Amino acid sequence: MPDSLEALAGRFFSTVGVVAADGYRTMEVLLDEAAQPHFGGHDYLRLAFSPEAAREHPDAELLTHGSPLLDTMARVAVHRGSAAHFYLGDVQRSTGRTLEKVRDQIRLPGHILEAGEEQVLLFHHALFRFRVTFTGEEREEIFRDVMVDLHTGWSTFRLQEQDLRLHGSTTAAGRELGLALCLEGAFREAVEKLQKDMAGQVPAREELLRRACYAEQKQLTEHYEAMVARLEAGKARKGADPERIEAKISVTRADRERRLQDIEKRCRLDLEIALAQLALVTYPKAVAPVRLQQGKEAKTGLAVWDSLVREGYFSLL
Repeated sequence: MPDSLEALAGRFFSTVGVVAADGYRTMEVLLDEAAQPHFGGHDYLRLAFSPEAAREHPDAELLTHGSPLLDTMARVAVHRGSAAHFYLGDVQRSTGRTLEKVRDQIRLPGHILEAGEEQVLLFHHALFRFRVTFTGEEREEIFRDVMVDLHTGWSTFRLQEQDLRLHGSTTAAGRELGLALCLEGAFREAVEKLQKDMAGQVPAREELLRRACYAEQKQLTEHYEAMVARLEAGKARKGADPERIEAKISVTRADRERRLQDIEKRCRLDLEIALAQLALVTYPKAVAPVRLQQGKEAKTGLAVWDSLVREGYFSLL
């Protein structure tokens, strides 16, 4: 499997045209006639694989996780039979009492609940690994995984990397549901979930930075006040030049303000979220069809139990 989008693009477009490197983090593609309709009728593409490269080449399209071009590549690969599907093996499926496990999430006042027979279905997921960077007085970097169900939009943090053992499979246990989200939509869902989770960590980190900033600025202010006091005292000395001393005081105060502002800027907390890795994962879950009736209005949905992360959820269809 390619270890970067640039390698993936090179392998893919070499099957539908001619590929040539076009400088740092850019690529030129001359498309075969048969592939052109899939890419807006264009016979030529220029791709960029970093924001910097895209700025240097305004006619290039930035290829990144979540971009429409990546979805187009996936559709063409499926159309040409060049796609592989991966399944999550060795999942100890927990079936039985699915509805009871998620009943708290589908208790709607005034609704009559009817449940169908439990079954096992395949669910497809986009597993995003994000690099989260906090930059303030120091730089801290952590990695967080978010998995998004491409059928329902349900997302979870509760993953253990050692549980993910991907292998090729030619068999499918149960039928598959129709997809509701593309990779771009799943990416937005994952980023939004992670941003909300990270927002809870920001106030405590900002408070620590505020205290550190205050202590450093206080120490700096006391140092410069002592310098100004010594200069002021020098005016009374015999032969002193008051105008020259006053100029030194003015420069000293200006230098103090500049350094105080530098400390304040350095102590501001910046949060950056960047995608580090993407995997597509498929595995079975226990499902119970549900029908909710309120008067003449009826809604259908699924009560789902995920044995991998030990969570249940309800999704309207």
